[in-house]
Amino acid sequence: MESNSVFVIRKNGEYLVALPYSDTLFVRWSNSPYDGARLHGRSTAKKVADRVGGLVAEFNPITGRVIL
Repeated sequence: MESNSVFVIRKNGEYLVALPYSDTLFVRWSNSPYDGARLHGRSTAKKVADRVGGLVAEFNPITGRVIL
């Protein structure tokens, strides 16, 4: 992983913006990885991805590169 990279969650070509609220389970998505919630630990990202049915992707916000 590059030093500037973070993890984002991707599903159906969209990126997870906000984690679900415990009372509503409402999840927000965006077409842009720049809007995606930036997670710094792969294990945390994997847990979130499993919960929402998505995939963990590595994202470098400086270059805009997304690696699944």
